[in-house]
Amino acid sequence: MPKSKARKRKKNSKQGGLRRGPFVPATEDKYISIDDGPVKFVSKITGTIRNESTRTITVKSIPIEDSIRPVALKFAPPLQQDSTDPTCFDYQWQQLTFLFDFDDPSSFVKLFDHLSDEDKRLLIRYVTTCRNLAAYSVINTKNGLSMSWGKGDVGSTVRVDLSSHEEFSGFSATFRQLHNDGEAASFNKAWKILNTALNSAGLAEESLAAARGTLKAWRQARARLCEKAASTLIAEKLNPNLKPEHPRPLKGIVPDDLIRRFNYGDTLHWGDQREKLAVLNDGDPFHARYYKYCCESTMTSLSHLYFGFALLAAAALGVPDQRDAVSD
Repeated sequence: MPKSKARKRKKNSKQGGLRRGPFVPATEDKYISIDDGPVKFVSKITGTIRNESTRTITVKSIPIEDSIRPVALKFAPPLQQDSTDPTCFDYQWQQLTFLFDFDDPSSFVKLFDHLSDEDKRLLIRYVTTCRNLAAYSVINTKNGLSMSWGKGDVGSTVRVDLSSHEEFSGFSATFRQLHNDGEAASFNKAWKILNTALNSAGLAEESLAAARGTLKAWRQARARLCEKAASTLIAEKLNPNLKPEHPRPLKGIVPDDLIRRFNYGDTLHWGDQREKLAVLNDGDPFHARYYKYCCESTMTSLSHLYFGFALLAAAALGVPDQRDAVSD
């Protein structure tokens, strides 16, 4: 007698006693905030899933800074061709476009004939350093961030995936060349060279004003990203009526100060910032991971702004395709 074939069990939402309902999209804006000591996050609720068996509701949410997506880009993400994960560049430039609405930096005025040989070398070095940094693993990795809330007194859980010490140290060393004002080929030095070159460019009054306005916009954007994290700025732009006591993601983080503490208190030098970094971490391993996450996040935002300015510098050199600008 032939053997009967075993019946395949059909998978359904009721198997194992679970009766999970469909995802129900949110119909109004509601938010969840985590405010646990230094840890500050805000998420926007996107919908819910009801489970009749356990009589629970799963709340789905996204970080508030992701609620702006998709943002239409006015130009391709700068240096995306040097990346190993172009989606990371697209993500960052949606944020920068939402915040600053830059015009295409590759359309900046050509200043090649008004630059000294030393100025040209410095600008080429700046562009080359940006291109090198654009290929780094930290820039091309989406650091995982997940949050969950338990029942009753279980409280909230936050998980972050960070780069290795080796990856972070290499990233920090190259980033410093662009970020520290005293470095020979920093953003600050490149900006000053271009601003000075405009004096002798012989531009019409209207064109000169537009070029200076462009440089000013990039400098102001950089200053804002040094003062607050991009996610904080996005939350504040979404709701201009936020008061100081209201929650916002990465509230209280001052990127320029935090980067300095990591650079000179651990990553690059165990120097004069080590006590200030120790005070932040407060001997708590999770606090240490949180602050490293904040540092990586803010450094990444600033890096992409520097990449955009690299296109502007390349245009000033007369090579809008920055791949034609190579160091000596």
